[in-house]
Amino acid sequence: MVTETKLKRLKIDVVNELHEIRSKHAGASSEEIERVAAEVLEEIRKRKK
Repeated sequence: MVTETKLKRLKIDVVNELHEIRSKHAGASSEEIERVAAEVLEEIRKRKK
């Protein structure tokens, strides 16, 4: 069972990852940003296991 604390931590992780992507890829194309977002999603899935 997922606790409220774990959900809050996951939310913080997701927000941090998105800010990192935006700062690194501010001038990137949409395709590039989508590719990086897919990589982040995969990392999140790995953490859940």
